[in-house]
Amino acid sequence: MKHSNSFLLVMLMTLLFAGGAFAQDDDGYVPRGFNFVGMSDKTFSVSDTKKVHFSRGNLQYNAVQNKWRFAPRQYTYICGENDNVAQDYDGWIDLFPFGTSGWNSGATYYQPWQVGGSWDSYLPGGDESNDLTGAYANADWGVYNKISNGGNKVGMWRTLTADEWSYLMGDNANRAGKYGACTVAGNYKGVLILPDDWTLPSGCSFTAGYGNQYKTNQYTLNEFQRMEAAGAIFLPLAGQRGCGANYSLSGEQGYYWSSSRDPENTGAIDMWIYDNVRIGNLARCMSASVRLVRDSRESRGEAFDENGASYKRFSVSDTSTVRFSKGNLQYNAVQNIWRFAGKQYMYIGEGNANIAQDYDGWIDLFGWGTSGWSESGATAYQPWSTSESYTDYRVGGGYSYGLTGNYANADWGVYNRINNGGNKAQQWRVLTKEEWEYLIGSSTQRSGKCGIATIKGLNKTYTGFIILPDDWTLPSGVTFTSGTGSGYSTNIYTMAQWQRMEAAGALFFPCAGDRQGTTVSNAGENAYGYYWSSTYSSAGGGYQLSFGFGGYHVGTQYREMGEAVRLVKD
Repeated sequence: MKHSNSFLLVMLMTLLFAGGAFAQDDDGYVPRGFNFVGMSDKTFSVSDTKKVHFSRGNLQYNAVQNKWRFAPRQYTYICGENDNVAQDYDGWIDLFPFGTSGWNSGATYYQPWQVGGSWDSYLPGGDESNDLTGAYANADWGVYNKISNGGNKVGMWRTLTADEWSYLMGDNANRAGKYGACTVAGNYKGVLILPDDWTLPSGCSFTAGYGNQYKTNQYTLNEFQRMEAAGAIFLPLAGQRGCGANYSLSGEQGYYWSSSRDPENTGAIDMWIYDNVRIGNLARCMSASVRLVRDSRESRGEAFDENGASYKRFSVSDTSTVRFSKGNLQYNAVQNIWRFAGKQYMYIGEGNANIAQDYDGWIDLFGWGTSGWSESGATAYQPWSTSESYTDYRVGGGYSYGLTGNYANADWGVYNRINNGGNKAQQWRVLTKEEWEYLIGSSTQRSGKCGIATIKGLNKTYTGFIILPDDWTLPSGVTFTSGTGSGYSTNIYTMAQWQRMEAAGALFFPCAGDRQGTTVSNAGENAYGYYWSSTYSSAGGGYQLSFGFGGYHVGTQYREMGEAVRLVKD
């Protein structure tokens, strides 16, 4: 569901700026440029062959709640409240001694709330030759802990090594000219790091390096938000804490841990920001900031994140893009569970004929607006509805209401928690008629990015419709021809070839067919696909994307027909 409260958000944040740096609970706000697990859309090279995604903010911890989170905004830091660090402190801290993830690493001090001692109190395994990798990787904050607004699973994140920090901020072909000192909203000084794939947004400027230091790049909040949406990472000058509770250098210097030890002495290596950016060493008992990363999708071979949203974006208007779900929507009535299909090409087919309130199996063809929301005003609103009268599917009790606005809960993705899609309501939605039309249309962003295709599995062949992301590069060893051409023979892929297409961001919509009552038709090989929109049409219909041998288009269908649902995130 779309929201239009960005103006109020800007006004609120502007008022908050008057008080200087601040920390607050995560309010559900997701900055443009990051996904719902706090991972940057854009990637950053940390070697000639490896890229990473950055977290949405510095790492923070509350000892009483035993909760880790990313700062709500990139420029947020805690300041002097770090001096309250203690096991019984019910507040947030964001400066940590080396390796204090909470894992009993063999160090004398390993808890995030422990301070003091000397450098040798913070040695994983009790040996100065150990760092936060290999056998002692759990001493890395991101490896050992669940980050509440960062996917909430262990093993998702990590800290950069010293070599990776050096490469990221270096003069190599991938990274030269991609960092610089800056100030945000007059109060927040730090370093801005640009992604490898960088396009300067309109109305903004950027000068690399430290030149005139924090006067070089000065951004209003609105300008910074445009830079952030384009992929820029901001590391604030969050200061440091000495070997004990004595915070200093707020807004003057920044120190960010690496996972590496210093081989020359008893310290560990950090990335230091002051009058320039440099890699240095810090005593392990000192407390510095932590900014976590994840290996890029290219390294992992995944096309979708942990919540089932595509990494790649797809334009649905001149000014808006969406991420697609990892597969068609499915439902089990007895278990009352919604989920996405395990693979993009999967569909239920004839099994939809079993649709019923007491059917303990999966269905994936639904009447229009059958999210299960009882206040929709429709007679047939349950996902197992099989009425063959379009008048039973009148959201709002009339013909002229769509699955938006006051009736947005009739949209499956708005009302329901998707089990493998983040498991929260109001995370997803279906496209409107106009968005489907733009997506498969001939605009600059979308021209030539759709086509009919066949995927040949070991025991089954899948036919359907491919949609490519805006940012598309054809992987080696495969071809793609847009349009319908020779029908499902236009693009034929082995499973290995399709996996390369998928890893590059391609979507596949299978020929899932349709259902009238309990009769399923048009599903399977060389058949048809029909995918609902949220837009109503006259005479009791709803708009849909449909495709088959002869082409693809957006048209209207009676609301009682059971059709596939593919959800998106804004």
